[in-house]
Amino acid sequence: MLMKQASILEKQKIMGGLKVFITLTIVSILIIMIVTANKQTIDVIKQVNILILAFAFILLFIYVLFDALKLKALTLGVTNQNISVKTCAEIILTGNFLAAVTPFQMGGIPIELYILKKHKVGLGKGSFILIARGLLYAVFILIFTPLILKYYFSYARNLAKNLMVYALFIYFIAGVSLVLILSKPEPIKRFILRRLRKKRFRFKKVIITLIRELEEIKHGFLQLIKQNRVALYKACAYTIVSLIAYYLIAPTIIYALGFHVNIIEVIVIQLLIVVLTFFFPTPGASGMAEFVSAGLFSIVLPKYALGMFVVLSRLIMFYIGVIIGGILTLRLVYKK
Repeated sequence: MLMKQASILEKQKIMGGLKVFITLTIVSILIIMIVTANKQTIDVIKQVNILILAFAFILLFIYVLFDALKLKALTLGVTNQNISVKTCAEIILTGNFLAAVTPFQMGGIPIELYILKKHKVGLGKGSFILIARGLLYAVFILIFTPLILKYYFSYARNLAKNLMVYALFIYFIAGVSLVLILSKPEPIKRFILRRLRKKRFRFKKVIITLIRELEEIKHGFLQLIKQNRVALYKACAYTIVSLIAYYLIAPTIIYALGFHVNIIEVIVIQLLIVVLTFFFPTPGASGMAEFVSAGLFSIVLPKYALGMFVVLSRLIMFYIGVIIGGILTLRLVYKK
């Protein structure tokens, strides 16, 4: 029902978003390569350390594995449903694909809820599980916020400043909304439903369905906090391992290209990129993510190596997950 309501698996819409994503990605990478490449770029390509680069792929596997373990722990803690690690990984990767081909990266949520529902996880508790998964990631960013701000004010230009203010505003609104949902679910539900009743817009039915499940979201939160803290502690531990693995991929790629950098500085740059691109309206933040990566990493890498780094980092950290998620999603589409 959720999948039908959201129309998220309509083949034409998926393919349309995919075409936009691929076009913006190819164009942005070509522009970056044309602007940055010279004879020294060929030398960088020749001296790539394959063993170190292979380690970057291992880090990607560790990231996906522990992210899946986190989702499994949260699901078990909130619903007592023991979903397999394989299924959790499929939920994550499928969500990555739909997020990559939809504006504001919002398409992943309905498909993730749909797959959870197939495994007997209700819509309300499923929503809370996804919120908790994102919240644990947000806490990680919050811990590093002082470093992000210090680095940001040292290097950001006017456009980056405007984007940063926009992103921080969105994060603030999301945080306040979450607090209100958990503290006053019934008044919030009545308030929103009254205003949505006569309006017409895309995804109206699925949004109304989610609003009606606000009380279940609160119950999921209370169950995890009060009754299943061990699952929460496990999820926190899995989050730390997965994010360490993920944010070590970029420094590993840089070492594979033959350069030495400050690992903490590279991690902070990546966190800043996440903050700047997370709510960008293009599918998967395509185009924006590549240009922002090239711009910020120009601080630690020579110009002639930027194109190669952007290609490898986006391939390992993003495109591979999108490709695998796309295969899983299209298989699900054609089954239906």
